[in-house]
Amino acid sequence: MPASPGLRTPLRSMVAMAWLLAMVMATATFTTTAAAAPVAGTVPGAEWKRIASPESVGWSSDKLALAREHSKSLDTAAVMLVVNGRVLDEWGRTDERFNIHSIRKNILSSLTGMAVVKGQIRIDATLGELGVDDNEPALTASEKRATVA
Repeated sequence: MPASPGLRTPLRSMVAMAWLLAMVMATATFTTTAAAAPVAGTVPGAEWKRIASPESVGWSSDKLALAREHSKSLDTAAVMLVVNGRVLDEWGRTDERFNIHSIRKNILSSLTGMAVVKGQIRIDATLGELGVDDNEPALTASEKRATVA
């Protein structure tokens, strides 16, 4: 199946997506604990609830606008930001399904890197210490001894 017009090579697209994810995550100001607290009963269904104002959940409208503008230069197809089960913002073709292959690894690597920088995760911590497991078949005891780095 030919690639969609305007899409980059998978590696460049993944790097661009990881960069955009890091930038979007950096837009969160999280000024109060209450703003970041989970909201009961917000599991999405056929229709997603929307957040009225980014500031109401600790995000910056101005920085989200910058992220949206920058994403245009990355040739992104779709971006959807979800906070506690509600849509914070979205742009692009969010109603379309995409074959994204193994993007989970790239997103988790970006998020893990940010947590390491913030001192929230030690690079010498094992997967077992962090409570990381997988669906059946679960990780083996040997796999759980693997470290973050």
